[in-house]
Amino acid sequence: MGKSSKIEKKSKKDGKNGGPKAPEGANSGKASRFTMSERNLGLMQEIIRKDPESYKEEFLEQFNYFVQTMKLLHLQPEQNRQETQSLQDSVLFLSGLAKHYPKEAKQFADSLFELLRVQGAGLDADVRMSFCKALVLLRNQDMLDPIVLLETFFELVKVEDKVLRKFLLASISAHLKRVYHKKKDVKMLGRIQNLCFSKIKDSRSIVARAAQLVCIDAFRRKFWRDARTANVIADACFHKVPKIQVTSLKFFLGSENDNGEEGDDDDSAIDSDAEDNKKTLKEVMTSFRNVKKTRKREKNVERAKKMISKKKKQKKEGRSKECNLMAIQSLYDPQEFTDKLFGALESKKMDKFEVKVLKIALCARIIGIHRLHTLSFYSYLHR
Repeated sequence: MGKSSKIEKKSKKDGKNGGPKAPEGANSGKASRFTMSERNLGLMQEIIRKDPESYKEEFLEQFNYFVQTMKLLHLQPEQNRQETQSLQDSVLFLSGLAKHYPKEAKQFADSLFELLRVQGAGLDADVRMSFCKALVLLRNQDMLDPIVLLETFFELVKVEDKVLRKFLLASISAHLKRVYHKKKDVKMLGRIQNLCFSKIKDSRSIVARAAQLVCIDAFRRKFWRDARTANVIADACFHKVPKIQVTSLKFFLGSENDNGEEGDDDDSAIDSDAEDNKKTLKEVMTSFRNVKKTRKREKNVERAKKMISKKKKQKKEGRSKECNLMAIQSLYDPQEFTDKLFGALESKKMDKFEVKVLKIALCARIIGIHRLHTLSFYSYLHR
């Protein structure tokens, strides 16, 4: 029995049950109800989820289309958004059904990895983002190795795309949270930790900074609250890039802004509490939307917004101070660290005034907590 007759039988069967008709084959030459549009692919996805085996041919049609389009994209990576819209829809479709077809899922993931590594910087921003989202979806379904994914993400951080960079760092942080809270996989946490520590030593400053932000966020959220992480962050205080130095210095000083960003210009900061606060604010706005609008209720909503903002600020301040004390107490050799930091102050290297003030403040903080003897530090302050 031919392919078209088989699909026709499936369509009749769905028609009898009152459900939607199944798609015809793309290579049959007939006009298909399921064209390359987001709405129809979403409908097809729901049908296939109910019976993956019966509709495998329909999945393979989209998979073959994906393979052929990826070959073309290898040759012409600079295609615009309109030319690649059908590919983005297909990627979203395949990533949602990958767990039902493990063999094709592996080939699908390998194709995405290869193109991102080879042509990542040359791809259209939307195509690149859709590929990354598909890989995150596969990771959440345990269809690929998380370490391979994180290595790829760290490589993509160097691409000049602020939106992508924020997404990559948020995805890494979300994966750490998932491994720590849901899976309790200590071995995997250790592997990710080793990867981040190696990336901090990377010669590319943007990659090193991304790994530094991940380590700071993990320490603050108690994923890696240990002496090893604190000392790796401490080593970044002597990095050749001033921005990385400032980030570590502010972390140890317990600054409210311990990611080291200067307003909106920083494109790689991780806001750990954004999702939780967004949900809370959403609940407040939803409850207000479904009731009669009065002045009293409007005032209550405004008051609730201010309370949410205030609680968020207090939570961040308290956590920063706690991290500051624990991190300083976790230093392997506080005397050596202070002498080295003070030596950098006394050197003839021309640092910005802000950096010098932060170094002086951190030296004073460590000397006070560990009760160190650094006599030359006090004479330096008198000058």
